[in-house]
Amino acid sequence: MMATKTLPAWRTKLQASLQRHEGVPFSKFFQLATIKPDGRPSNRTVVFRGFLEGTNDIQLVSDIRYNKVAEAARNPAAEVAWYFTDSREQYRLSGLLTMVGPDHENQALQDARAAVWRGMSDKARAQYLWPAPGAPKTGKEEMPQQPPPAADQPPLPTFCLSVLSVKEVDYYETNGQTRYKYSLDGSGDSWQELELNA
Repeated sequence: MMATKTLPAWRTKLQASLQRHEGVPFSKFFQLATIKPDGRPSNRTVVFRGFLEGTNDIQLVSDIRYNKVAEAARNPAAEVAWYFTDSREQYRLSGLLTMVGPDHENQALQDARAAVWRGMSDKARAQYLWPAPGAPKTGKEEMPQQPPPAADQPPLPTFCLSVLSVKEVDYYETNGQTRYKYSLDGSGDSWQELELNA
């Protein structure tokens, strides 16, 4: 039997926040910021798709044709802002973003990509058949007429798993005016905790 790895304090807090807001559908939405080629921030709302198995890395999904995929390939630095309305908690998680498309060489990440694909709804999988997102409308676009890809089929080539490897967390709970900073040490093995002024 394998020993259970102790979760960092921020992860325990985040899982408790998710559990408290289980009945609130929008609690799984957060904002993800990447960096455009000209250095300006690029921000959008994405959906939490769980933690990469055996890690503290956050999973989300993307169409490989979205700007954030190219932005992360150029500069993987990214930050998440996640707010829980009922408990009035905010998490800012920063780290490096890895985009796992059909040609990614890491088999474990390809397996994770397939697992997330299988866990998505038919409606969500169907979006990856749509015309190129963000492209100018020509009026000639046609929405696909075929049924959505089945969960047991391989992920479509346009489907990309995005994995945020978290390096730093700023946690702020406004009700109690509590704030902590969590930083992964240089070895990547342990987390340092620092209490901050709110």
